[in-house]
Amino acid sequence: MKRVLNALQWVALLVAVGGILWIVFRPSPPLDYTPETWANWDGFMTISYAGVTRDDSSIYPSSAMLKSHLSALKQAGYHTITTADALAFLEHRAPLPEKALLILFEGARKETFIRAYPLLRALGMQATLCVPTESVESWDESRLKERDVRKVALLPQWGLASMGHEAVNPIVVSETEITDHFLSTRKWLPSAKRVENDEEFGRRIAQDYGSSASLLEKLNGAAVPAYVYPFSDDGRRAGADPLAAGLNHGAVTSCYRMAFVSASNPYNPPGRNRFELSRLRLNGDVSAPQVLTLLKHAAPLARTVTGISGNEHWILLNGARVTNNVLRLAAGDAAWVRGSDLWTDVEISMAVKRTTGAVVTCFARFLSPSDCIRLSVDPKTIRLQESWGGTPTTVATAPTPSGEMLRMTWRVKGNRSWLIVNERPVFDRAPLAEPTLSGTIGFESREGRLSIDELVVRPLIRKAIMSESWSALPLEKRMTTTEYLPPFPPEGGVLSAQQGLDYIQAVAEGAAVWPLLTSAHSGGASGLVEGVSAVLAAKDMRAFVRGFVVDASHPECARLLRTQGFKVMYRVGPGEPVPIDATNRVDYVWLEGEGSNVLSSAREFLHWHPPAQLMVQEGGTVDRAIRGVGRIERAEDAGRGQP
Repeated sequence: MKRVLNALQWVALLVAVGGILWIVFRPSPPLDYTPETWANWDGFMTISYAGVTRDDSSIYPSSAMLKSHLSALKQAGYHTITTADALAFLEHRAPLPEKALLILFEGARKETFIRAYPLLRALGMQATLCVPTESVESWDESRLKERDVRKVALLPQWGLASMGHEAVNPIVVSETEITDHFLSTRKWLPSAKRVENDEEFGRRIAQDYGSSASLLEKLNGAAVPAYVYPFSDDGRRAGADPLAAGLNHGAVTSCYRMAFVSASNPYNPPGRNRFELSRLRLNGDVSAPQVLTLLKHAAPLARTVTGISGNEHWILLNGARVTNNVLRLAAGDAAWVRGSDLWTDVEISMAVKRTTGAVVTCFARFLSPSDCIRLSVDPKTIRLQESWGGTPTTVATAPTPSGEMLRMTWRVKGNRSWLIVNERPVFDRAPLAEPTLSGTIGFESREGRLSIDELVVRPLIRKAIMSESWSALPLEKRMTTTEYLPPFPPEGGVLSAQQGLDYIQAVAEGAAVWPLLTSAHSGGASGLVEGVSAVLAAKDMRAFVRGFVVDASHPECARLLRTQGFKVMYRVGPGEPVPIDATNRVDYVWLEGEGSNVLSSAREFLHWHPPAQLMVQEGGTVDRAIRGVGRIERAEDAGRGQP
């Protein structure tokens, strides 16, 4: 009997040990991570959590709530990415998966890691641990230590980002021990009985970024690319020291390659400044369905916005509100159209009702206050301005019509802008800089109260027309065409006066000119390119030509055109290989073909190149299926199909 009991005890012990070993070493689903299949160039979502706890709170989700979030995101088709993936996308080096999602866990709390890791492992998802590095060297046992962070960095489910060294900690800023943010205010120096001078302030900021970057590189085994601003404060908030924004920008760009600032918007589009990225902070009281709804409303739209509906379709700042299908703004209020981030060519129609003295500003291609196009209307003057990293430049002005109600139609296309107010032309083909890859549509009241109604925001798709003459095209077609593809004179020919005028008119109406070259020339590729340059020089037309269309089978011609400063669009026939490699972010491709064949070729193209480099000539299947792909029509077909 004793032997039987001993045997049973050994069996029980082995079962227990086996159970423990199974729990520790049990297989988990592989990571949902297949970069070789990715073909999305639309952008990515970023969500962040301040931590995870056992029980729900207004700030931290519980383990159960986080599990519901991650499970819902997985089921909805979101695919997690790393900060390195996001960086490669922002630098135009690689695409992302459909519904790309970057997950950040801020603060490097032990409990957060312990509760989040099993969920990520079970679901095959990835996340980024955002580390305030001073905490890993502290005595605070609630924080991960250096040895812990080293181990986290080795796990396939985790990456690292920085939250500075001491940047999350408040500092004393006055003799009365008032505290404020580390990165945007000057520290009180008790021994000197003063705040920091310029040199001391700058040195402290730079040292904090540098210390964090160095320590994380040591723990990670490689430089960490991303910085996440504590409190979303990069020195540009109200009340920040005047030098703070410049000091932070200089330090972050010297130590990191990307930075997240805002915590109110999850979407990051192509072309976004790498050091002004946004994330959406999710608190513990946000349910899984609410998370999916927030991401859905932030995603880029493909359709025209007609009318002003509920608040969920807007990013409303300060006191902006939507009531009775009217957008209402008081002084300092602003509103941004959700999903309009990719609408760089756009037409906006609206009715604006103003109180006395009100100043309304409309924005297009908005990336930041210093990178945008703005149309402002004050009681006396309408101003069209653009700013790209500096002081706004006034492009055009006109007197403001009288009356409290203004009906406006504003079109931005290519490098031109038009404005109609109360059915009268105000600006006609006002010159602009070349378009950006992204930028939001928004409205702001600078002074006074105003309301906006009857709103229609229509994105203008990329569309090219092959035609002998630009001026012969109907006006409505010219206004929505972004590229003009005329035949170029054959060997020995010259540009006629009418052809020259067509080039000039197309550019003046916001279209890029891409003449179609024949590859036949008695002098070969070099003779062809020399002849092209001579023809353009004879009529002083060089400035009006963006590039040339050449057959895919003539790469030498394309190479020589590039040496002359021209862009190249390869014309690729059905079954022909695409002649540009994965690193080519310069040349364009025109795919010829029909139906599923050209759609398959287009999808393959997107594994290496963004849709902005692709044009198709077929019945509309591709440009409707893949956002951002341009469509080519012949002049005789321009009145048919999709408008």
